[in-house]
Amino acid sequence: MGWKGRWMAGLMLGAVLLPAQAGGMYRCGNTFSDKPCPDGRELKHYASGTTQQDGGGPKELGAQLCRDRFVEHFRIENPESVRIRQVTGGQADIIDYGAGRQTTARTFQVEVMVLNAYGTFMGPELYRCHTTDDGRRLLRYAR
Repeated sequence: MGWKGRWMAGLMLGAVLLPAQAGGMYRCGNTFSDKPCPDGRELKHYASGTTQQDGGGPKELGAQLCRDRFVEHFRIENPESVRIRQVTGGQADIIDYGAGRQTTARTFQVEVMVLNAYGTFMGPELYRCHTTDDGRRLLRYAR
């Protein structure tokens, strides 16, 4: 078999194995599996095959999401000019969410310190952060 034949065989083998990889992987403790964990623990699943175990329940995940997405959400050019002092709350709530619709959410209070022109942090300023019930998706920030 010439180089073209070997190349074509390699291409065909890759095409056969690719769908098996597309399903992703789960991490169950110290082992990896192509199926969810049998004990029902919440795990993050990534189609690319990378895995990461959750950092806790909905309150912990939501609080971390509110902290991590603040600078990106408000398009702050200098991330060093903002400090998140603390994120509290996480109680279940019903919020108005567009065009007269309501949805269930978790509500967090985000305390933010902002750097002024003199180089000192002012605040805290309070923002409300709303996430989905499971704490995995940001819905909105509000003042």
